[in-house]
Amino acid sequence: MRIICSLILAFVFQGFSQSDDENPKKHSLLRNQRLLREISWQGDSICTAALRLSGDSLDFVLKSRDFSFRLNDRQYDGFSGWNILQKDTIADNFGGEGIKLTVVPTSNKAPNFVLCLYYMVYPELPLIRKWISIKNTDGSAVLKLEALNIEDLCTTLDNVHSVVHHNYARMKHLGRYVGDWDDPVMVVHQTTKSRGIALGNETMGILKRTAYHTQDNNIEVGLTHQTQPFPFRKYIASQEEWHSPKTFIALYGNRDDGFQVVDDEVNRFVTLHMGNRITQMRTKPTFVYNTWYPFRTNINDSLIRSVAKAAAECGIMEFVVDDGWQVNHHGRSTTRGWGENYGDWLVDRNKFPDGLAPTFDYIKSLGMKPGLWVSIASATKDAKVFETHPEWFVKNVAGKPGNLHYESTIDTGFYTASFGTE
Repeated sequence: MRIICSLILAFVFQGFSQSDDENPKKHSLLRNQRLLREISWQGDSICTAALRLSGDSLDFVLKSRDFSFRLNDRQYDGFSGWNILQKDTIADNFGGEGIKLTVVPTSNKAPNFVLCLYYMVYPELPLIRKWISIKNTDGSAVLKLEALNIEDLCTTLDNVHSVVHHNYARMKHLGRYVGDWDDPVMVVHQTTKSRGIALGNETMGILKRTAYHTQDNNIEVGLTHQTQPFPFRKYIASQEEWHSPKTFIALYGNRDDGFQVVDDEVNRFVTLHMGNRITQMRTKPTFVYNTWYPFRTNINDSLIRSVAKAAAECGIMEFVVDDGWQVNHHGRSTTRGWGENYGDWLVDRNKFPDGLAPTFDYIKSLGMKPGLWVSIASATKDAKVFETHPEWFVKNVAGKPGNLHYESTIDTGFYTASFGTE
């Protein structure tokens, strides 16, 4: 006897089929007008079985494990053994609709936790947004989560004929690539078939990891692994539920320009559906000038006024005073460069004798909105905040105060504070 349960969404989301024969196969088709993704569970495995553009038989993936992570030093992925507890439809406030799968591990050696997988599509976009959540259902134990790949797919984009567009998709790279904080969007473009995938990573800052061809043409989008400079680790307390950052993948075909997907589909998704604050602002900032190039820290009141006058004549609407305006409590001015006099954020009176207020008033008088650069979590060793509270700062592998800008254990005298402190 065959039982079919269909869930129909406005996006022609076609639901779950299940069979009671000897080899049961269950699957969900996540689909809109532009693409299709088949999420399959056969036996106790969960995988992405198909990913393609609508009306195209050319698949972007082979059978893939869909996700992966380490929990309490044990590796888990879609092939690790799972029981499906529940299948739900989901929606957001920005036009997205999709599914949520709730699963638990089958192994009696696994800790007690519940894993939820979220997939979402948007109108007229060949794009899928995805994230996960993990709930610790153990009565007392703490779970240690590491090496999270929210998307973990084996692609058909072969590395011999594919180019990686990285660093905001502006630069090209051949072969294996592991991205960092400069890769919120990366594109893998297959030149021989004029198609590719944009990989979006909404993780904040240095925990961002987006990779291609670490294993046979695969893609990974998630958080940093143990072997990277700033590895992600999350301790999940008993009964706590943790939600990952979101990721997205966007497909395209019949294009020779791998950057076009960023200008088109990714741009439309970010503007219309991501829900970021700037797209919801009624008045948006435009035409901004920043003093960092070419002046670096060599700025003062008279220079700012001269440049601001020229900027206003060019139609600039916002004028940002960057690094170099500040000094620490000792009052010693510097024009030597980036990474000095951070932490106390006092106005350097040698450069701005009357403070910043008259300078900002002058910028406003020219019809521009003034802005000020501050590196909030940074301090140098001569800052009062570091001298008074060294315990507020992160430590490197040697147990000494560290800086998240650098990978070495060399003491640069420039440190990073933790936002988890006062």
